This record gives sequence, C-alpha cells and structure tokens, in this order.
Amino acid sequence: MMIAIEALRAEIHRILTGRGVPPDEADAGVDMCVDAELRGHSSHGVRLLRNVLAEYGNGEGRRAPMRILHETAVSAQVDGGFQLSWFVHRAAIDIVAAKARDTGLAIVSVRNAGVSGALGLSRRTGRRARAGGAGAEQLAVDRRSARFGDAYAGNQPARDGCTASFRSALGA
Repeated sequence: MMIAIEALRAEIHRILTGRGVPPDEADAGVDMCVDAELRGHSSHGVRLLRNVLAEYGNGEGRRAPMRILHETAVSAQVDGGFQLSWFVHRAAIDIVAAKARDTGLAIVSVRNAGVSGALGLSRRTGRRARAGGAGAEQLAVDRRSARFGDAYAGNQPARDGCTASFRSALGA
C-alpha cells in the first residue's frame, strides 16, 4: 500500500494523540516512526506502533515526568516516567550525543521507558544505534560516534560491541 509521507505522519499523530499521548511526545513518535519506514526498517516503524501504544497504556497509573536521576559530565541516568518510549529514547540519544561531543565519551541509561526499538534512530539526523535488552537500556558513544552517527545501545555496551575507543576507555 502506498501512502503519502505527510498523510502517514498525520495519521500516526492522530492515533497517538487519540490514545492520550501529549502532542510533543506524539511529534517525537511520528518523527521516529516515519524515519524508520523511510529507511526500510518497518519493524521499527508503523508495525511497532501497536506495541509502543500498549506499553504506553500499561504505564497509565505510573506516569510521571521524565527526569534525570543522576548526571555527570560523561553519563546520565534517565527515568522515562512511563512516557511515550519514542519520546524518552530520542531525549536519551540527544543527551548522550551532546555529552560525547563535549567530553569524547558518554553513556546514558534509561529505565521506565518501554520499547527500546526507538534507539534505532535515523542516520539522516546523524544518529544511529543498535537496540538490545528489555529493562534498563544503555546508550554509549564516543566523540567519533557522535560526529559520524555510530552509537551502541544495549545492556552490556563494554562487552557487546561499542566502539573500540569506548571499550578502551572503560578498560574493557
């Protein structure tokens, strides 16, 4: 089935806000969902919408503002507050990329954020990640990664495939 990109964006936004997602969170969801479709990763696009909304619904009674629980120059621990996972993970990607550009190395962990498929964010926007694990995800990047768009997300970044410079800095 063919659909115009703007029509797809409008329909996803309508679905998200119709289920109670705030407009700014829905905007992030639309961007990440459509971006995945345009890159040919439909498993992280429209097909993921049902799962993202189910997890969002499961957080109904526990929803709280997203917040940073702990932060250093090279790290942050984000509590997503059961907000829309695409919104939370996009914020985590922005945090870790900025820290890596500033310091040369960074890691961010995320909890209470639902489906982590959002970490497969766009090369088009200069960001890419490989998602892994269910619980608390971690996103690790180094300065080269932040500049060239490589990042790693998963439960064991030092062991499971982050860049060599990041492993070296951790002594892994």
